[in-house]
Amino acid sequence: IEAVLRIRTRQDFNDNLGPVSYAAARRKNVVTFTFPLKDNVLFVSAEPIVDIDKTAHKIMNICSNENN
Repeated sequence: IEAVLRIRTRQDFNDNLGPVSYAAARRKNVVTFTFPLKDNVLFVSAEPIVDIDKTAHKIMNICSNENN
């Protein structure tokens, strides 16, 4: 729920900074991602060795293909 609130708060900056594509956090034991999807938020967790940018772009591509 905290992640959803953070994404919703970031949307306040959309006019000046552009929309959020995703947010990621690297912790000792896990990497977490949140992706805003229309009225929902996708939460993904991954192994800590994951390449954040590559993984995020793969997930965004999958999500955009699902919406087409």
